[in-house]
Amino acid sequence: MSRLPVPLLVALLMIVTPRASAETVCADGPTLDGIDVAHYQGDIDWAAVRADGVSFAFIRVSHSTHTPDRLFEQNWAGAKQAGVIRGVYQYFRPADDPVAQANYMLERVGSLEPGDLPPVIDVEATDDLAPDQIADSVGRWIARVEEVWGVRPIIYTGKYFWQDNVASTRFADYPLWVAQYRQGCPDLPSQWSDWVIWQTSDSGRFNGIDANTDTDVFNGDRAALLALTVGEPSCGDGICHGPEEATCPEDCPVCEAVPASGGYVDDATPCFERFGPAQYWRYEAGQGFGEGLWWTNGFATDTRSNWARWHVRVADTGRYRLSASVHPEFAQSAMAPWAVRGPGEEDLYSLDLGAASEWVVLGEFQMGAQEAWSVEVSDNSGDAPDAPRRIMADAIRVERLDADPDAGPDGGPDVPDAGADAPLDTGGDNRPDAGGPEGDLGRGPRPFDADGVDRQPDAGADPDRRTRSAECSAAGGAGRSWSWFRRR
Repeated sequence: MSRLPVPLLVALLMIVTPRASAETVCADGPTLDGIDVAHYQGDIDWAAVRADGVSFAFIRVSHSTHTPDRLFEQNWAGAKQAGVIRGVYQYFRPADDPVAQANYMLERVGSLEPGDLPPVIDVEATDDLAPDQIADSVGRWIARVEEVWGVRPIIYTGKYFWQDNVASTRFADYPLWVAQYRQGCPDLPSQWSDWVIWQTSDSGRFNGIDANTDTDVFNGDRAALLALTVGEPSCGDGICHGPEEATCPEDCPVCEAVPASGGYVDDATPCFERFGPAQYWRYEAGQGFGEGLWWTNGFATDTRSNWARWHVRVADTGRYRLSASVHPEFAQSAMAPWAVRGPGEEDLYSLDLGAASEWVVLGEFQMGAQEAWSVEVSDNSGDAPDAPRRIMADAIRVERLDADPDAGPDGGPDVPDAGADAPLDTGGDNRPDAGGPEGDLGRGPRPFDADGVDRQPDAGADPDRRTRSAECSAAGGAGRSWSWFRRR
């Protein structure tokens, strides 16, 4: 979690030089989006959160020693499993025993693992103590944590709270997480000259969380964020560290290129991603191509809420035909927007399913070896909410059309004949104008089956694998908000 070239060293060493007066300090370069959560957010679908662009999360362990967070273990494990870089924070009460508070956190967490962020002391309560008393209490908490974990903690506070109620320069070389709801750049306490994290809002909305959520920004890119984490990177720690991309498929699943003779990009591979609220995706095991398929409903909205993406790369330059797997029970919408994107190419389609059997052709394309191509299907189809039509996401077939030097005498693609393929309506994006609210906000429930059956998306599938960000893919991957401070 550092930041740019020089600040990368700052994040690694976590050295900040105090200035005589506070000032507005902007990010040094690239930034990353994160959140902080407690049991107030309820049950969280961490895979959906990760797919929504959240790179890191701080998770509350307790309010002092007397209010444990009842969902800490669930959130702590869920963030890790989903590939969200995690950290723990504790709401600190300076009048309570600081060592007892630190011990509570240390015992409940156990030990930090490689890839975890440093722990956070949340300093925003005075308990009617004088500034020097508060500073002393903070120092005792920090000393205990450093003694056990050997990690320099992050201090969370607000500009005026610290200046007015703590007024100490003693901790100016600790990384600052500043809480300030404003546009532009944060105004720092005079004791610090830079910030590592900025809490920008308490009203963020994210897929996988059914409540307003604090939003945070990290001052740096992914490499800087990883530099701030504890421990040495290791294969099997569940985090895709940059150098591991070519050596640790366990942490960094690789989207393999389609052979020169042709092949398939299935929903069970790292080349496939699902986006949007996880509760609106359904998985049907044993249907379609391969192990199963995913589907959701289409709606008349301007902005897509759920969509799927296949990353397609070919091993050899040539001309290829791309087709989508269809099934009459799950590929129902004739207005579902499909897109094929490649270098200098963006074709939008609505599939004509009238003559579709198992595959429907998306088009023929000249594709370069290892070029990044993708196919997407989205739910903003224009279908009426009182008569939703299903949209299916399963597999993409890649057929070699020109001669493959390794394919044998006939030079044909190594792809079985699937019978008649339905033609495409290639007249552009011909969906009717879609009105109505975006996503979940105000559009009401999304019906799935007339019989009311809520099929579980997880049945027979590994949704984390299917929603894993392409940050962890060395090739073919894909790549997403900005609190004054008030926490509970």
